[in-house]
Amino acid sequence: MKKKVSGCACQGANIEKFIQPVILSILKKETLTGYGVVKKMQDYSMFRFEQPDIAGVYKYLKNMEAKGYLEQTKVQNNEKTAHAGLHITEAGAGCLESWKQTLRVYQLSITDLVRELD
Repeated sequence: MKKKVSGCACQGANIEKFIQPVILSILKKETLTGYGVVKKMQDYSMFRFEQPDIAGVYKYLKNMEAKGYLEQTKVQNNEKTAHAGLHITEAGAGCLESWKQTLRVYQLSITDLVRELD
């Protein structure tokens, strides 16, 4: 009998490297707080079985801001209070374009690999 391996990358548990393009694609559409980004991430199919790790997302946001991919801005909330939000920079948009090209290559490679596994 085969033993099921919990939390193994073979079960899709390790998708950490794809968090960056998800964050960039979200912030390309609108300026959001970190919490807003986490909530929007839940709409992506890659998080249908497991919610994004909030602490990990905030770590990525901070790192991406340090690299110049994201910037802080003020966001009006209920027209009363302003909260700091994040938006994508020109460098972040360039990074997202690179991700799109890279993911297209991954997609083809994965399709080929799945065929070879049969």
